[in-house]
Amino acid sequence: MKSVAQALRLTAGATALAALFGGIGATLATQGASAAPNKPYSMSASVSDGRANASASSVYAGTSTGVVEVGLTNQNPRQSFNAANITAPGGLTILNVGGTDVGQATLVGPTVQLRNLALAYPKTVTVKLTVRAQCTDNTAAALTWSAVVKQANDFNGAGNDFNLQGLFPSTTVTGTCVLGFTAQPTDQQKNKTITNTARDEAGPPVQVSVLDAAPIPKTVITSYSCAQCLNVAKAPTSGVLSVAPNPASIVNGVA
Repeated sequence: MKSVAQALRLTAGATALAALFGGIGATLATQGASAAPNKPYSMSASVSDGRANASASSVYAGTSTGVVEVGLTNQNPRQSFNAANITAPGGLTILNVGGTDVGQATLVGPTVQLRNLALAYPKTVTVKLTVRAQCTDNTAAALTWSAVVKQANDFNGAGNDFNLQGLFPSTTVTGTCVLGFTAQPTDQQKNKTITNTARDEAGPPVQVSVLDAAPIPKTVITSYSCAQCLNVAKAPTSGVLSVAPNPASIVNGVA
């Protein structure tokens, strides 16, 4: 039989171990809880326009018909969120807000303001945005969207923000804008002006335009203009080509 002293020592040891492991468990539980975002939400963005996109996450450079569907999902089972601001990345210009399935959507500069959402867990609000993609030298430029989501219905106050779970989504701009003839040069005699009509100096002028990166038929980028920015880079070796004015200006996508 164990002595009273031994029994007391065993009891004290068991109590200490229980306290030790209980403390470790409480610490782990606290760490696990702090690792999860407070008031979480998630965000998505996908391209739905057939001509303007190369894939579900990309648009062709220079196009202005791309429709991006941006979604915000409430991942918090205890609270609704009521307001959000969605901001387009540099390189994408929002041309039109096609509406939203809940609440109201208003475009202010590069930001879509969503209000009166009352979005409970695990619902998603989706807004359709028509965007224009930049002309870029980078043939696969990934542009990242951003958002601020609040519990407050009027987007005011501090300490009521929801926190992003995961990463902000991106939209890729694919391809590069190009120059192309939209009124072709035709045959002409020596020392006479080349026009769009063969051997007719009074015919319509030759036109060079800035074209988007989408497959044929390409579209003139009418939002593009620049002063004295277009030069003849390489003249034919079999003759002398004079261009006036040189450099030429591009107005509404056409020189």
